[in-house]
Amino acid sequence: MAGDEPEPEDPPRSDPDQPRVPPPVGSPRPAGGPGTGHPMVRLSLPTPLAEGEVDESIPPAVLWSMKYRRHLRLGSREDEELREHLGEGDEAIYFIDDGPNRCMVGRIVGTSPDGCIYCLVASTDLGSYWDCANGTLALSEIFSGTRRLSLCSVYQADRGASNVMEVERFSRARDVPVEYLPPHPLIEFADE
Repeated sequence: MAGDEPEPEDPPRSDPDQPRVPPPVGSPRPAGGPGTGHPMVRLSLPTPLAEGEVDESIPPAVLWSMKYRRHLRLGSREDEELREHLGEGDEAIYFIDDGPNRCMVGRIVGTSPDGCIYCLVASTDLGSYWDCANGTLALSEIFSGTRRLSLCSVYQADRGASNVMEVERFSRARDVPVEYLPPHPLIEFADE
């Protein structure tokens, strides 16, 4: 009878002379697609955040954090760009444009042993920049009237891509830990 024939044995799985063939997995996915475990983008050159940025008045980590959080994003602009820093040392505050009536403000908050730089960034009206520039608003008060406050972490690669991550958002300026605000010294964040 045909039903009484023994089933063929499976080939041994640990045969050293046979090449190991991976088991089939569902439908094929394009390389880099979700769930494949491959990076979706492999960058070997600096990101557009770094292209054409020669301005040394703003440290790259702060500049990238502010560009990451601003409304304009990475587009080119035909009108005049604001790239400015006020104050020195622990009181240094940096500004970039964010449209015709607003600007981004940022400062370096600290670093971590893994090489990340932490920056506090926020959006404010352009008048606040001018008030700081002409001395009617103290630099230590610049974040009190801001919106969209965020603590960002920036990994700066010497070669290849760098990364900007939003670590924490603050609903109001009073929610920001006082240690993040000027003129407090840099914080050494611990690895977690």
